[in-house]
Amino acid sequence: MLSTVEKIQQVFIRRFTLLMIVESIIRFIICLSFTEKLYAFILAGISVTFVVFYIFSVKGLLKPFHNIILILSLYFLSHYFYVMGAYKFIPITVFWFLIIPMALRIYFSNKIWILSLLPIAASIIFMPQVSAFVGIPSQYKMIILDNYELPTVEFIVNFFIAVIVLYIVFTAYYLWKVLIIQNPKLKMYYNLLRKLKKADQDSIFEEDSKDNQSIRDARLLGVYELIIHYIESSKCYLDSDYTLEQLASELKIHKNTVSISLSHIGQISFKGLLNKYRINAAKDLFDNDIFRENNIKQIYMGVGFKHNTTFNRVFKQSEGITPSEYIISLAKKKMNTM
Repeated sequence: MLSTVEKIQQVFIRRFTLLMIVESIIRFIICLSFTEKLYAFILAGISVTFVVFYIFSVKGLLKPFHNIILILSLYFLSHYFYVMGAYKFIPITVFWFLIIPMALRIYFSNKIWILSLLPIAASIIFMPQVSAFVGIPSQYKMIILDNYELPTVEFIVNFFIAVIVLYIVFTAYYLWKVLIIQNPKLKMYYNLLRKLKKADQDSIFEEDSKDNQSIRDARLLGVYELIIHYIESSKCYLDSDYTLEQLASELKIHKNTVSISLSHIGQISFKGLLNKYRINAAKDLFDNDIFRENNIKQIYMGVGFKHNTTFNRVFKQSEGITPSEYIISLAKKKMNTM
């Protein structure tokens, strides 16, 4: 059974090979437009070779050690000749070789990684002599720089810069995954950073939530004040059939918003609010001796109640006594003041 590191290595080499196949095919298509077709044929052969290596990797026909060495060797050779021709005009192409020690460290120890730097450094140091001897820079200038307009040359250059960055980011990602497994301290620091980042995000989220809550509360308070002002001025509570939908329609506010503002700000339901105003209206009539001219039925129906039992129940819940008891208490107060 493969270990976690071995699984990462397996995934890396397969995806790395796929990346090289795609790059080789694109370079092959670009080279087809060159007058000299030799480069296109070479890249076609390289693409086929990468495909074969990929199949071998998937089928498990090559050992991991042989697989990575063969793939990186072919990667080095296929890019070395291009870099020899381009580095004088595009120095950044030298970074193509940075991928090799990074990829080797995914598979091998730090010693192998350090040793791999020596031949790569030597290849770069002696590149001017080798390229001058072979005459590759002049060929690069003749094939690309002298035969294409500036926009086309810029496109080719930018494409290869993007490929270099992609290789570096891709390889660095898998190298990091291996390093945090192999190095307990690094893994500990990584987990600590993740926890700190999560804590910061949670803190920001809480602050945002508080800000959003404040904005929501302010909006609901405005709606609540509008509702109270409208009910008091329109005396809509006197209509026994008045509904939440009617109020929402008249205020041009969604009924859910009206209901939420009443419960959240006023701590009361729509029906409870109407009954509160109805009871206050009934008390005003009792206080003004209207009950002497009208019976209780006319009063409770006049303030918005349909049934005596409902009126009595709501009145007692609000005042602690029944309407009749309230009238008697008013009469006693008036007698005492005489």
